[in-house]
Amino acid sequence: MFINNFRRLKNIFVFLITLYPAIISAKENLSIDEYISCGCGCCVSDVTQQSTKCLYKEKGDSLEKIREEDKKVKNSEHCKLAGCSQPVLYKYCQSKK
Repeated sequence: MFINNFRRLKNIFVFLITLYPAIISAKENLSIDEYISCGCGCCVSDVTQQSTKCLYKEKGDSLEKIREEDKKVKNSEHCKLAGCSQPVLYKYCQSKK
């Protein structure tokens, strides 16, 4: 039984080690006008497979508000029970005129 538990832990550890560079790389390659929100944490192994939502400065949308809300969720008591979220890439877009 100990060996089976050890193997499971090893597999989880290997998965996390392979996932971490993808998350860091995706977040480091973002411009100032982009942000990946994951709430309590990203569920997917490839963060580049996130959905995208446009923000419009002329409509008063704020990337800083999105960042603040994401931090609030990440630090909330809810995350202890919630698990993970699908990543969402928020970025400023030009409105179609």
